[in-house]
Amino acid sequence: MKVLVIGCGIIGSAIAFHLGHLGIEVEVWEAQNQPGLGATGAALGILMGVSSSKTKGRACQLRLDSLKLYDQWLPQLEPGVLLHQGIFCIPSDREFWHSLAETRLAQGYSLEPGTLRGWSGFFSPTDRVVHPRRLLLNLIGRASQMGVKFHWGRQLSRGEVPHADRVVVCAGLGSAPLAPLALQPVGGQGIQVLLPIESLNIPPVHIVDEEGDFNIVPLGEGNYWIGATVEFDPTVLPRAENVSYLLGRAIKYFPEFQSSVVLDSWANYRPRPVGRSAPVIEFLPDRKDWIVASGHYRNGILLAPITAQIVGEMIGSG
Repeated sequence: MKVLVIGCGIIGSAIAFHLGHLGIEVEVWEAQNQPGLGATGAALGILMGVSSSKTKGRACQLRLDSLKLYDQWLPQLEPGVLLHQGIFCIPSDREFWHSLAETRLAQGYSLEPGTLRGWSGFFSPTDRVVHPRRLLLNLIGRASQMGVKFHWGRQLSRGEVPHADRVVVCAGLGSAPLAPLALQPVGGQGIQVLLPIESLNIPPVHIVDEEGDFNIVPLGEGNYWIGATVEFDPTVLPRAENVSYLLGRAIKYFPEFQSSVVLDSWANYRPRPVGRSAPVIEFLPDRKDWIVASGHYRNGILLAPITAQIVGEMIGSG
């Protein structure tokens, strides 16, 4: 059997990696001249399953199952892919957090109450942070070693019939022309800052307040990622005003960031399904040899392993 994967962001690379493990002949076509230029480029690599507010249903189960798969995947990749084990969360709703902790305990997970520089919250030891770019390149490298063929600057032309037994469309926002799927682009921008190493020593932090949620990821040697924005209105990214906005949010909780220097800013657009829940993983209604796996919105990195497993099962079952 030959499978053609269209799109090589984190979802396409994960599917290629998994199908390669299954011994399936795989080709990956990426329309850009390099991988990960879409939604993957907006990610911070936050893997929030246990500390997520989702406590039941499909969304919850996908997150928890994908976290378990990362236990199998990460040892096969280079050590630098995993940045942190565990995330400290500062929630806005303390009452909900206590309820969430009880639910997770019944599910076999721990959420540990604590404080971080005076802020009350909880530590989720099962959740993680990975480096999105390193993860992407590692998956591509391992898949290549298993015989998967990658083609850059190759897109499916209108009317072209690919020579494959199965086609998997996972091109993010680029999936819409190939599958009957309405996707809304939602912008996301992050920044990298540098401050004196002795000024601040914190773990990865996920913060939820009246403005929404954002993350702070320490990278070592005084470097931190802060992000990402959630921008529904059509806009051109990156925007200069987002830099001061994100820095201001971090300063509110950790004043040491006032002395930081902004080194970089990046942005891209994430595919959010319109009128249905994320993600969309299904056979095309009029073509049972085609599968669409797209619309992961803000959870592409987290859900990559479980998406790849589901696609593998769909290909196996037909």
